[in-house]
Amino acid sequence: MTDRFRCLLVSLLTLAMSSTALFAQTLDVDDVELATQLSRNYEELTRRGRYDEAVAAAEQYAKLLLSRYPKDDHFKASLFLAEGYGYQGKYKEAIEQWDLTMARLRASRPRDEAHRQLFVVVYGDAIRGTGVCYDRLGDKQQALKQYELYVAYWEQADHPNARMFLAQAKVAIADSYRMRGESKRGLTPIAEALQVLVPLGRAEPPTGEANRILSEAAHRRHARFGSGSFRFG
Repeated sequence: MTDRFRCLLVSLLTLAMSSTALFAQTLDVDDVELATQLSRNYEELTRRGRYDEAVAAAEQYAKLLLSRYPKDDHFKASLFLAEGYGYQGKYKEAIEQWDLTMARLRASRPRDEAHRQLFVVVYGDAIRGTGVCYDRLGDKQQALKQYELYVAYWEQADHPNARMFLAQAKVAIADSYRMRGESKRGLTPIAEALQVLVPLGRAEPPTGEANRILSEAAHRRHARFGSGSFRFG
């Protein structure tokens, strides 16, 4: 799915099933099967553009998770709803759910390293998702602030693929500048992003002004937000 609103970097279906096997002994089998089916229904319905039905599935899924699953899985409930409300054009409601997702992540403890990395990625997605919603509401200034937070987050985040996510964050902020009619401000972040994405085969080599900025960026350190790492656990 290529719609710009779909900003999650990990599969929602994978999220729904992550670590389920580890806790299968403490969960009712019927609950596990129902959660898996609801998450699959949600994925299929969003893929087909049937967003009202998708949100209905997400609401059922959220109710099940909040009543039957461990607290550390509750962030998935608001995550599904945030995306679903965004597809429906209910951006204020989506922002509330993104905020709730981040709050639930902060209140949770990851079960293992893989789970911690998942938390880090989803938290970043929630920051960006909030920015996308403000964009759709026409609040370009607040959207830009969120994208700046998104870049700052990935400059500090402790994750094996942090450089790639940071590059994607810089693409997002460059696009925000472009939407505000300030394309020149976006040249530096887009060039810095290309420095990472081109070797990975995820973008074409830069030319012209972007190439000049890219050459300069290769010799700069990114120290604006300090050297600390954002991590859960």
